[in-house]
Amino acid sequence: MQCLTSSDEIYEGFTSRKDLKNEDITVGGKPAHRITAEIRVDNPDVRAEGDVTTVAVVDTGNPDQA
Repeated sequence: MQCLTSSDEIYEGFTSRKDLKNEDITVGGKPAHRITAEIRVDNPDVRAEGDVTTVAVVDTGNPDQA
């Protein structure tokens, strides 16, 4: 999640994050972890005050796959 919120190309004017879900899950039988967060921004060029986004990381079991 930090890679999204620290990028001005994605969330310019990032001010805060509130995790809504932070849990272990399974995707296609593989272990994974999911974070869903409410992102807040302060940017006069953007009408929205924030966004809700989800990031899931899946362990494919293949160390050569990134």
